[in-house]
Amino acid sequence: MRKPTRTPAQQREYDAKRGPTPHRRYTSHRKNAKRRGIQFLITFDEWWSIWEASGHWPNYGSCWGQYVMARHGDQGAYEVGNVSIIQCRLNSRENANRINFPAIGRAARAKKRRGE
Repeated sequence: MRKPTRTPAQQREYDAKRGPTPHRRYTSHRKNAKRRGIQFLITFDEWWSIWEASGHWPNYGSCWGQYVMARHGDQGAYEVGNVSIIQCRLNSRENANRINFPAIGRAARAKKRRGE
């Protein structure tokens, strides 16, 4: 797992300068899902209502103790009914327990992408 590059305090300071509006975070989430090859079938209004209902929007983020929108079992699309708001550390732990991460380096991953 990649270590966060900012502490929660640093993230809040960064966000204060940049202005992490809910719409900006939604767009970023949607783009990251696309980059990872995961369908993202949630509209902004649905996404925002899930975050509002959770009460964890002020703690949104990928640092220790912050909250993320996670897919159940890390499978399927991001869609209503298949996501919940959980602590980042729990999401990381769930994925670590579910997947046996192979120890491959950058060159091996590049070969795999090229189909070699």
